[in-house]
Amino acid sequence: MCITLWALLVLFCNCARANVLEIFPGQSITEAVQMVSQGDTVLLTPGEYREFVRVREFGVTICSNFLFSGDTSDIRSTVIIADTLDIDSASCLFIYLPNEQDSVVLVGLSFANGRGTRWISDEVVSSAGGGVFAYRSRVRVSHCLFSECSAGAGGGMAVIHEEPDVGGVFGVLRDCIFWNCQSAGPQGGGGMYALSIPIILERTVFEACSSMSIGGYFSFGAQTAMTACTLRNCGSIIGAAQIGSIDESVVSECVFDSNGIPGQGGFRGACHLRTGGDVRVRHNIFRNNTTSDIALTMFDFDRFGVPFLEGNVFESHTMGPRSGAFYFWDCEGDISYNVFRNCSSEYGASLVPGGRGIVRIHHNIFAGNSQGQNGFGSVINYINAGSIPARCDSNIFEGNVGPVISYDENSPHPQSIFAQSNWWGDSSGPYHPTRNPNGQGDTLLSDIIVFDPWLTVRPDTSQSISVPDNDNLASLSTWELLPIYPNPFNNRFTVSIAGFTREDFEISMFDLLGRKVSDLYKGRLSTQSFMVSVPESLGSGVYFILAKDKLQTCSKKVLFLK
Repeated sequence: MCITLWALLVLFCNCARANVLEIFPGQSITEAVQMVSQGDTVLLTPGEYREFVRVREFGVTICSNFLFSGDTSDIRSTVIIADTLDIDSASCLFIYLPNEQDSVVLVGLSFANGRGTRWISDEVVSSAGGGVFAYRSRVRVSHCLFSECSAGAGGGMAVIHEEPDVGGVFGVLRDCIFWNCQSAGPQGGGGMYALSIPIILERTVFEACSSMSIGGYFSFGAQTAMTACTLRNCGSIIGAAQIGSIDESVVSECVFDSNGIPGQGGFRGACHLRTGGDVRVRHNIFRNNTTSDIALTMFDFDRFGVPFLEGNVFESHTMGPRSGAFYFWDCEGDISYNVFRNCSSEYGASLVPGGRGIVRIHHNIFAGNSQGQNGFGSVINYINAGSIPARCDSNIFEGNVGPVISYDENSPHPQSIFAQSNWWGDSSGPYHPTRNPNGQGDTLLSDIIVFDPWLTVRPDTSQSISVPDNDNLASLSTWELLPIYPNPFNNRFTVSIAGFTREDFEISMFDLLGRKVSDLYKGRLSTQSFMVSVPESLGSGVYFILAKDKLQTCSKKVLFLK
């Protein structure tokens, strides 16, 4: 039995406990919101709702049947399509609550074809929030789809408060998708734009979103906590995401994949992520850039001894005339427990330190990186980095092409680079033409690099912080089995894993007939090296070390000399 809006309104008048108002396509969402009370729910039955929805009095919940059924088909079948006849009010939904302690909750809805609402910023007339524009208002959004929306700022969604330090969490988004949304203005945020409002962003996908500045997500002037999000195929000059924070922000457990505009790039831009201020980047994957630019840039992190880049994986990042998978400027703190593998560039491949600040680079793995110009470091290239001595210890350098550490002689650079206590790929240490000509490890050429003493075994690079399970990361390869050392071996050898693994990960030892002779490890690891002792009954010969999980398998051949 269907109950019309008007009949249900009568029911509300006769039943004090009633708090859900159901409406149907063709009826006005704005009128329904005006008929209910604060905290009530407006339930949209499946269909298309073509209007410029306005919520301007008190907090309500607007939802589809998904809230009660959990059926995701209700999300795509319940669509608010913007009425774009008035270009000044062409968002799907506009929120402006007089009481900033109230909040609007949106659950299980689709927003399509919005073009934004008029917004004046610094005397520049623009538009904001193609799908949803929340102005000076708290908003919580869950399981919503924003598709093919556009605006000057925040093609999919804008959450704006011009006054800083407003306090409290004003924006919470969980399990949302921004698809093919665009920002046409200089503010950016093809998917989402947040100004001076703290944001919690969890398990949200930005895909095929674009802008001339920030393609996916832009936040400035407040705290952001971005967790388990995916930014994929987002095109922009500056980056898929940018976070400028005056408070402690974090980007954690996210995947940045195939972002950027091919053939374009902005100075100090990044195809994946750019941060400024107090932002920590932890346990993310950066891979497959589509623009000849840096994967990640970070500016002005100033907390001595605090890790600002920790436990991330950078892989398959290829650059042309630009240098560095990771560029940082005027940062002070630690870079630790990261994996940089298979990155290449004409002018250095992995880390590019710049500006002032005391940075310690430790317990990272650098493997298989390369550069195309002699003299530039395939791993670390100091450019305009000031004169403060650089410190680099307890890292694994292995299989990198060309000199691994370099500096720009024509710009300020450290007078000494302290790179002692690192593993250089061989117990004989790094190759240096005059100071260690017999070294069989990776190459060093500069005389200002102090590398003696070096480590004769791989360091323990295990993290003290475990990586939680996350379906977002579990769908991707996050680890690599590094060469076994020593090989040949006698009774014991070292296994090193780059990246991090899940519960289904295991390492075993097999003979030439494919028979398992020993289980070496099962479970989680995080950028770790560990010693293995073989069974006493094992005979000399050739064996295979096999590491695998549900996504990939990797093996190494070893020779046991008893």
